[in-house]
Amino acid sequence: MSGQRFRVGFMGRPMHQSFRDTAAKHAALEVVTIELDRPESEIAAMLAGCHGYYARASRDELPRPWHVTPDFLGRFPKLLMVASYGAGY
Repeated sequence: MSGQRFRVGFMGRPMHQSFRDTAAKHAALEVVTIELDRPESEIAAMLAGCHGYYARASRDELPRPWHVTPDFLGRFPKLLMVASYGAGY
């Protein structure tokens, strides 16, 4: 990945502002906002260009095609990491 930006995609409700502020300080990191109202093919194309996926932990807030499963990971071979966020209730 030398010379490339590390692209992290996320969908839905905005991330916490502190994450965005921290990410903005690093030129090698790009946060890609993916709106859920886009066609599935557009969302897939955007994710295909990402190296990381910041997934929502609450499964009822994220459409099923974007849940992290073995099939999902097989569709996006460039993903090097997946993280989830949520309160864990």
